[in-house]
Amino acid sequence: MGAAAAELSGVERLRQTRLRTRGDQTLRTEMDRAIHDAARTRRALAGCAEAWVSVVPPELIDRTALEGVSRGVLTVRVPDNAVRFQLDRFLRAGGQRAFVAACPASLRQVRIIVGS
Repeated sequence: MGAAAAELSGVERLRQTRLRTRGDQTLRTEMDRAIHDAARTRRALAGCAEAWVSVVPPELIDRTALEGVSRGVLTVRVPDNAVRFQLDRFLRAGGQRAFVAACPASLRQVRIIVGS
């Protein structure tokens, strides 16, 4: 029986080294990361919204919606191509420079997308 016990202990040692632990199977880390990202986006957009209202002409504010900030790019949604053209002209005429300077988030550019 001594040899059988030694063999079983060897198999048990092999099992311990070969088995992979499953780790944390919950969604805790993913949820924490998502909450952290949402809070960071909310903080960035809150400051950007104030800067947007102060810089963009009043006739365009009601027809634009700030979607989000990702990698230094603010995405703005407009309802149609006519508004996109007006906003693009405003941004190219120095509005983007003024907005980026007024926004507390570190932005490089503004991206305009068309859709409702």
